[in-house]
Amino acid sequence: MRRGGRNYYALDVTDRNSPKFLWKITGGSGDFTNMGQSWARPIKTKINVSGTSREVLIISGGYDDAQDSVNIRTPDSVGNSIYIVDAEDGSLIWKAGDGGTYDLNLGAMDYSIPATVRAIDTNSDGYADQMYVGDMGGQLWRFDIRNGNAVSNLVTGAVIADLGGSTTATARRFYHEPDVSQTVKNSQQQLTVDNIFSP
Repeated sequence: MRRGGRNYYALDVTDRNSPKFLWKITGGSGDFTNMGQSWARPIKTKINVSGTSREVLIISGGYDDAQDSVNIRTPDSVGNSIYIVDAEDGSLIWKAGDGGTYDLNLGAMDYSIPATVRAIDTNSDGYADQMYVGDMGGQLWRFDIRNGNAVSNLVTGAVIADLGGSTTATARRFYHEPDVSQTVKNSQQQLTVDNIFSP
């Protein structure tokens, strides 16, 4: 919805001549109280939760329009979160954020996240294993999905690069998803971030 709101909508277009409303995520209420303006493209993928394969969408927390009026790195009151929802009914599976009732509590997640999350399958088993995203404070995040575990132990994550600063000149913001490439080194698969400033 970009500047138009904080929601996400799903349609069933199996029959393109007769699309049907499927579900709606209402930002600002219920499990999505902290969701900001919905700028990001939801990422469709699969994960394994407690031994069950789930079709999911990974959605960033969104944009806090308070950023419109600041020119230095400033913590946000909404949008500083990540969500994984069931792709079929829109119900929440997992979420991360700073404080509150999150499955993964991260004290450094102070800034809204309008960028799309980059999810990758590192071992080609059909399940997403890692997620990367940047925030409005110039931080780059990495999350590891522990497929097969329960929600309480499903994902770990942390800041892997802090490229923002406290001055106007260093107030870097990430609006777009990072480019991530998988390379082989010494016969072991490793990940490198090629260009975190991707347009």
